[in-house]
Amino acid sequence: MNPLLRLLPVLFLLTLPRAGAEATRPNVLFIAVRGGDHGAGKVKGRSIGGIKFGIIDGGDEGVPDTQIADYGIAELAKNHDRRFFLTLGFHKPHMPWNVPQNYYDMHPLGSIEFPPVKEGDLSDLPAAGVKMAGADGNHAKVIASGRWKEAVQAYLAAISYLDGQVGALKSELAKHFPATNAAPAIGNGNAAPPSDAEKAKRRAQRLP
Repeated sequence: MNPLLRLLPVLFLLTLPRAGAEATRPNVLFIAVRGGDHGAGKVKGRSIGGIKFGIIDGGDEGVPDTQIADYGIAELAKNHDRRFFLTLGFHKPHMPWNVPQNYYDMHPLGSIEFPPVKEGDLSDLPAAGVKMAGADGNHAKVIASGRWKEAVQAYLAAISYLDGQVGALKSELAKHFPATNAAPAIGNGNAAPPSDAEKAKRRAQRLP
């Protein structure tokens, strides 16, 4: 698989020139930088087995995806004289869910509820899928640790962080381009909350 296809979620922006600009041929602006585990900030690790998460000291600048969003914002602010296509590939909310404390604070442990899990939901999975979700799997380790809510909290924190980055991009887009001159699209990948681990394993079995 092309590694660029693994950069998910991805935000696509196809825009037309601003008013008065000449529209002759497409001008392609392209970036697909995959964020790493964490940026410059120090991480206080809180992982449970293969479920990786932690708290980054400082602000958003400690998360590599912030640099990707900042790049997109800077490109949108430029005075482009031709049509252009911009793609931004974010790592979050893929693990590790390493984000600043304020995003964890948005999801207090006491407010987290688990969705219902259907008993026997693995019955139609192939043997490999059953093994992944079995007694030795990551989900079982989370349950055994007694810290299931912490894992869900970390996942939600990573989502809230990325919501903020995408929100900043949308604001910049609206500032410089009318709705008729832009065609934004957002695609996401195979991330799934640890509160729905069985369905996550099911979906993983359908991926190439």
